[in-house]
Amino acid sequence: MILSTITKTGDGVAANAWSLSAQDVAEIALGATLLGAGGGGDPYLSQLAVRHCLQSGQSVEVIAPEDLADDACIACLAGFGAPTVEAEKMQSSAAMVYALRAYESRFGRRIDALIAAEMGGGNAIVPLLAAAETGLPVIDGDGMGRAFPELQMTSYHLNGVSATPFVLADDHLNVVTCELGAGAPEKMAEAFARSATIEMGMQAYIVCYLMTGAQAKRAVLAHTLTLSRVVGRAIAAARSDGDPVRRLVHLLNNAMQSQAAIHLFDGKVTDLWRSTEKGFAKGWCQLEDLKGSGATARAQFQNEYLLFSIDGVSRAMTPDLICLLDRETLQPIPTPDVRYGQRLAVLGIACHAQFRNAAALQVVGPQAFGFDEVYQPLQQLAPGSGSR
Repeated sequence: MILSTITKTGDGVAANAWSLSAQDVAEIALGATLLGAGGGGDPYLSQLAVRHCLQSGQSVEVIAPEDLADDACIACLAGFGAPTVEAEKMQSSAAMVYALRAYESRFGRRIDALIAAEMGGGNAIVPLLAAAETGLPVIDGDGMGRAFPELQMTSYHLNGVSATPFVLADDHLNVVTCELGAGAPEKMAEAFARSATIEMGMQAYIVCYLMTGAQAKRAVLAHTLTLSRVVGRAIAAARSDGDPVRRLVHLLNNAMQSQAAIHLFDGKVTDLWRSTEKGFAKGWCQLEDLKGSGATARAQFQNEYLLFSIDGVSRAMTPDLICLLDRETLQPIPTPDVRYGQRLAVLGIACHAQFRNAAALQVVGPQAFGFDEVYQPLQQLAPGSGSR
């Protein structure tokens, strides 16, 4: 049984469930690109594939984590690799499904429902495409509420769910399986998956974080797929405003409640360095103030934007979200798409509360990425907050 005994609608569908529409997919893709904080992969091709499935008569049911039966079997499905490479390769639904079936065969477990590893860019859409192809439902939630670059950087891990056993499959249907030994640190799963993915051409699909419904209720960041849809709608609505950035910040603060959104900077990209290293897209971009103040800002990234500073003073840092958007269209700009001359707005969005405690910050805080910084919340660091 996938769902617990819950109220049903007249159609026999779970009361908290909803069927995905083509419009939902477009809104989720746009919202997840913002929430991805520069990472998660490009959702364009995967969303086209999902919309094609829906137009062909296939369907995707989205269910709330609180409605899961305690003994339901849940697994994550995500793209894995460097965004700069993923942007150049077609999405392979065949590889996604092959990875899922290889997982079920190898570990003797039938998967009842899929969930996203991260609510970022293409990785918010990957489970939807696999669900359309297999008929499995998708859970309204994820393990990050944004995108992070490493496998262990999830609420699943922080709540005691292991990433292994996992299966990786590439577009040639090569398969790698991994099980960690007792007592091995979870970061080893990331190291093994990253090494295998490099050999697979730096793009693969991973099935991981096997959990029960009972575990999912504790470990999942709930309703983030719905949040992505709401954020996508907010971006679309703000585009017609005379001051679209101001309007978007207002709408985001209304929609996200405890996750405050702050407008940090407006700048033109004047310098950029980017490199694909050890399976990650690493680098930084520099922006000069559009108002002519002479202020210079820098966003540093490893797949995602992780540290943002103005004139050398940190103004936002991981795990809070740093989001770069085109000032006119409000199109979120992933790290592979930053270009010289772009006129961008920089927004900060407070991360989910689960990532602000000491244990979580050891996994996703600035020092986990090698920055010589102690985490300070966005609300304290943002310009005008009084913190210097």
